[in-house]
Amino acid sequence: MAQFTSLTKADTITDAHAAAAVMMRHGGPGDHELLILVCLDDEARLVNLQTFTSAAAGHVNGEMRDIVVEALSCSARSVILGHNHPSGDLRPSRADLETTRDLSRLFRLLSIRLQDHIIFSGSSWSSMRALGLI
Repeated sequence: MAQFTSLTKADTITDAHAAAAVMMRHGGPGDHELLILVCLDDEARLVNLQTFTSAAAGHVNGEMRDIVVEALSCSARSVILGHNHPSGDLRPSRADLETTRDLSRLFRLLSIRLQDHIIFSGSSWSSMRALGLI
């Protein structure tokens, strides 16, 4: 489980700006992609934050099953996904779109809302919801 630094479990994450700040704070710089799962309760309060990392550039080792199990284990009512693009390109890849679509379907079946998927690099970010992709 990730350390929450200045973020506490009482904090709320209600928009893409707040979500991006969390992602960039916990994502850090690096040559490898990582995926962050933020789990929230009914009132958008932080319940858990989990990071899935990879040993290879360009690939996140966070199978959908592991992501869903993590969300269920903390009784999340909604989740926000985020991952870094070490290349600096904030456009979602085809794999990003497919994974987000598939996870959104799985979460919907489990009554968990996928609020957003944030892609970040350095101090820049983009929101898949704001882009109309969720």
